[in-house]
Amino acid sequence: MQVARLGVPYVLMHMRGTPGTMQQPQHTAYEHGVVWRGVAGELQAAADAAVAAGVPAWNIITDPGIG
Repeated sequence: MQVARLGVPYVLMHMRGTPGTMQQPQHTAYEHGVVWRGVAGELQAAADAAVAAGVPAWNIITDPGIG
């Protein structure tokens, strides 16, 4: 991963779909209707993948996209 090689901060943003499709039902449904748990789980999985690719955890910034 180039981010790991460069040693720069990495911002992980939560977004399902594309700007034109993210409001479609398949992108807005969360297990048991619990949005925060779904968003947190998806961000954690992405952060874990970044760490596995060599990005230091302290260089990862998460943006849940809520608010």
